[in-house]
Amino acid sequence: MLIGQRKFPDVYTHESVIVDGVEIEGLTTKQTQLVGLFLKEDNRTVTRQSILENVWGKTNVHPKTVDVHLYNLRRKLHGYGLMIRSDGGGRWSLLSDRIKPNDA
Repeated sequence: MLIGQRKFPDVYTHESVIVDGVEIEGLTTKQTQLVGLFLKEDNRTVTRQSILENVWGKTNVHPKTVDVHLYNLRRKLHGYGLMIRSDGGGRWSLLSDRIKPNDA
């Protein structure tokens, strides 16, 4: 993207994480933090409050900011066979949307 005479990258991505043995590349810092938060939980379920506290800390952000970040992360994870399911009430779960051989 060209603004004035300075060139800016369209998307600031540089990080990757490994989920279920698959390397997820091209994540932003916030997306990496979000995936890490899901992976820290035994059932891979997080709440809006947990996300706000652990990803944004003391920074004051609008609660809908979480929704926007999760939406963008969902789009990236889908190509890797992962999904973020809304469980209602401000809770989300990170799941595999791949069918395991034993499940078929």
